[in-house]
Amino acid sequence: MVQAKGAASKVLAIKVTDKGFIVGGLGKKTIIPKKGGKLDFRALNDRLIKLKKRYPDKEEVILLFRPDISYDTVIKVMDTSRESLQDGGMVLFPLVSLGEIS
Repeated sequence: MVQAKGAASKVLAIKVTDKGFIVGGLGKKTIIPKKGGKLDFRALNDRLIKLKKRYPDKEEVILLFRPDISYDTVIKVMDTSRESLQDGGMVLFPLVSLGEIS
């Protein structure tokens, strides 16, 4: 892929925090707070569907977690970011990278 000089490729990033999700990199930064003390995967999925419709050619997502996050949470965030929970399982951002936040 060839980019114009000075053009930066934006990549979707999702941070999982104690307070919820922070979605950034594409479009407007969005904070999705926990609902009832739990991560709101439905709201995250809804936001990702909107981003996919706005940026249909984007496939990459970087998921950022604290070191103490549970394996189940990592898998659930990965699944939520790759495929919609509705619309017949529309492909969202299938190219997933993982990272750590402190």
